[in-house]
Amino acid sequence: MSLPKISAVITTYKKETLRLLDLLIGSAHKLNYPKELIDFTIVGPKRNKIEYEWENVKVLYPEPEDFTYAYAINYGVANTKSDMIWILNDDVIVTKNSLKNLVESFKGLDDKSLVVSATNTDNGVFFEGMFPIKHEGRNILFSDRFYKYEDWKEYVYSLQEAESPYPFLLASHPFICPVSMLMARKAFEEIGPFEEKLLMCGEELDYCMRAANLGYKFKIQMSSLVWHFGSSSSFDTTEEQRVVRAITFYEKWGFIPPQNPEVMVAAANKIKELGIVADIRL
Repeated sequence: MSLPKISAVITTYKKETLRLLDLLIGSAHKLNYPKELIDFTIVGPKRNKIEYEWENVKVLYPEPEDFTYAYAINYGVANTKSDMIWILNDDVIVTKNSLKNLVESFKGLDDKSLVVSATNTDNGVFFEGMFPIKHEGRNILFSDRFYKYEDWKEYVYSLQEAESPYPFLLASHPFICPVSMLMARKAFEEIGPFEEKLLMCGEELDYCMRAANLGYKFKIQMSSLVWHFGSSSSFDTTEEQRVVRAITFYEKWGFIPPQNPEVMVAAANKIKELGIVADIRL
């Protein structure tokens, strides 16, 4: 099996995450994967100036500027051409063998497969504390304090050299979160784009449920390690917007997607008040 050409799609929104995006691009250029076989497409708002000198990195600024996470993924994928798509958050550090092991995962799998990396945070489906990120005895978290310690930058880059303590192993899971997800373009085209009317978590869960309805299987490659900085790329939304999107998800699937408890309660009360009946598509 020859190595495939990969198009990495990275979504970014918050100005505060641009420093993390720098770390991601830096670590991605140290991947144990032929550089001529991978290109990077970054989708971000015009208000955040993004500049990279590497030949295989391009930046796209879609209209309108207040786009959603789902819109950014769809826009990025539509502007790439490779047969394999690697969807990445902007708040991750990829380890040197993460992509190579994801690609290796597809050997022996059928076309109805989506594979994600293992990560250190509990981001809906993964393994809290499995790969703790620490510096001088403290957890590294996304915060203003993180950016004031330049010596941490060197430490964070050292994470890129880390190897997963787990063997080359594919673990099945009913739901995946695309912090680092590899899939065939034809799979993306069959499943369809991410639902742009939903917010983070909801659009991912919706995508997985639609994929499952089409017979797709979800796999976590335990030897593909990606360091994730705890939902620091979350797009800015108001509680009212989250409630509206939660109701939209309920109308389609018959339940409220897991998220902030206050939002879930508010959405449930609104659904009861309006007498909304779900168009369940399970």
